Amino acid sequence: MGADWVVLKVFENPMDAGLAKSILERHGMVCVVASEGMSLYPTLGVGGNRLLVHPDDLEDARQALQMDPPADPKARLGVIKGGKG
Repeated sequence: MGADWVVLKVFENPMDAGLAKSILERHGMVCVVASEGMSLYPTLGVGGNRLLVHPDDLEDARQALQMDPPADPKARLGVIKGGKG
C-alpha cells in the first residue's frame, strides 16, 4: 500500500466498509478496503476493515461520506429506536 494510500476510516464489519466504498466510487474516487486479520467468520470482520483513499482525495472523501453516509442497517429493516423491534 505504501504512501499511495491513507486510511480514511476503519469499520467493524466489511459490509459497512463496502457501502462506504461504493459511495466514494459513486463520487468518482478510487478507494480500497483492506481487512486486517483473518476470521473463521468473515462476515464479522474481526480485525478491522480499513477504507483507504489517495491522499489527494482525503478531504473530498470525508465530505462525501458526511453528505451521503452509509445507511444504518436497522433503518433499512424498519427498526425504530426505542421501539419493540
